[in-house]
Amino acid sequence: SNLGVFLENQPQPQNPTPKLNMSIVLKVSRGDDLRRILFDELDLSYENILALVCSRFEGADVGNARLSYMDEDGDVITMGSTEEFQEAVRLVSHKSPVVLRLNLACGSGPSSFPPRPSS
Repeated sequence: SNLGVFLENQPQPQNPTPKLNMSIVLKVSRGDDLRRILFDELDLSYENILALVCSRFEGADVGNARLSYMDEDGDVITMGSTEEFQEAVRLVSHKSPVVLRLNLACGSGPSSFPPRPSS
């Protein structure tokens, strides 16, 4: 029938396979040192993220390192678990690309985020 030929000639919608994993850009600062780390796995544990980050900074030891981020209210949140890391990712997951800015602190001193710009 003509209908079958008509349907065959219609352009098919291009539906790319949905990505199960988001690409996440970590921008990690330690003092004046800033590193950009890209990864695709959303299910990485906090321990793996911390090890990955520490591997990029000379002298950073996983044993006494902490990661923190600034939330939407401007508060500095220190992470210590996979759930807290996933919450930080969730807060920025609406952006494209997904960029999570973290601060790496080593030792027992307080983590130091740069001061917030006054609005």
